[in-house]
Amino acid sequence: GRRGYKGALRRIEPVVQGKLQRPIDQTERNRFFEAYALIAGAGALELLGRMLSAGGLFKRKEPVDVRAAAALALGRLRSPEARAILEKYKEDKELVVRTAVNRALREGGAA
Repeated sequence: GRRGYKGALRRIEPVVQGKLQRPIDQTERNRFFEAYALIAGAGALELLGRMLSAGGLFKRKEPVDVRAAAALALGRLRSPEARAILEKYKEDKELVVRTAVNRALREGGAA
């Protein structure tokens, strides 16, 4: 199980939520998001799905780099639910997001 990772999750989650006090580059961001997905498992679906969202009426849109990291992390979950979320953004207007989504679908082997 994931029981031994609770301490790590408490340290990773604030980074994923954008509460880190220092800037991080895209590679580091991707690693944090992927670690979050692997540790939180299905519990990461809601947050990552919300972050990938293009926003909308009264919803804050995340920066493109954050949306791309969320897409890659969803791919790591390899679940039908994660795949369903990713499928919605295959044609996203942002090239970086679209590329990350398609890479996640291809490499993640989501069920």
